[in-house]
Order: sequence, then C-alpha cells, then structure tokens
Amino acid sequence: MKKVLILLLSALVLFGAKVPHLTQIKSKYGYYTTIKRIKLAIRKKKLRIFCAIDHYRNAKRIKRRIEPSYLILFGTPYVGSHLMKMDVRAGLDLPMRILIFRLRGRTYVIYHRPIEMLEYYHLPRRTLQRMDKTLRSIVRYGCGR
Repeated sequence: MKKVLILLLSALVLFGAKVPHLTQIKSKYGYYTTIKRIKLAIRKKKLRIFCAIDHYRNAKRIKRRIEPSYLILFGTPYVGSHLMKMDVRAGLDLPMRILIFRLRGRTYVIYHRPIEMLEYYHLPRRTLQRMDKTLRSIVRYGCGR
C-alpha cells in the first residue's frame, strides 16, 4: 500500500499535478544550493529561521532511505503574534514553511500560500497578501526564477 501511495505522489509531482493550497516550483539549482539560497533570501528579508529539519538525515539515522528533503520554518514573531491575536487557530499554519526536496535528480520547492489562510481563519487579507508576496519572492530567488 505504501509503495502505491509513493508512486502516486511521485507521479503527481513529476507531471505537475496541482494539489489544492500548494505551490511547487522546480529549481534551476541543485538541492544544497537551493537550500542555501532560500536561507539567504529569508535572512535578507529580515525574517527569522525558527527551525530547519533535514528529513533525509533523520531517516538515514534510523537506516531508512528517502529522497532528500529539507523543511524550513520561518517568519517574524511580530506578524505571527499579530495574526494569532486575531484568530489563535492560525497558529496551526504559522510560522511559514518551505520544503525543498529532490526527486529523480531534480530539485523542487513546495509551500502553502499564506493567502489561502483566508479560507480557514478570520485574518486581514492585506497582511496575508504581503506574506504571500514575500514567500513567493524567497522561493523564486532560491530557485533562480
């Protein structure tokens, strides 16, 4: 069953299928270069990296083989706390996240668009649009687009 699910998800990624609320971009750079560029772009925007999780390395520690993937959680406590004051449930989707992964020799970046949070929470459209624009520019820089 797991193999079927993995094959299905791989096919969706390879053929560019749209998954609701996710944006995926193919990077012009390799896996490690893309990670470095995204981290640099986050710092340039004066945002804080709260956590970085190397799923590949963690899986390797328990002798599991997965494609390389790296998750970055980042943002600003000022904006995040402002949004959570309006609707505490937004904490489920904050801070912002970017997943960089390699699949069949190609590097991809995937993320949730902050503007999609309007569908679930009572938050100001203007703030979410700014977050969306910032996240998009970080990913584009990281991917060389």
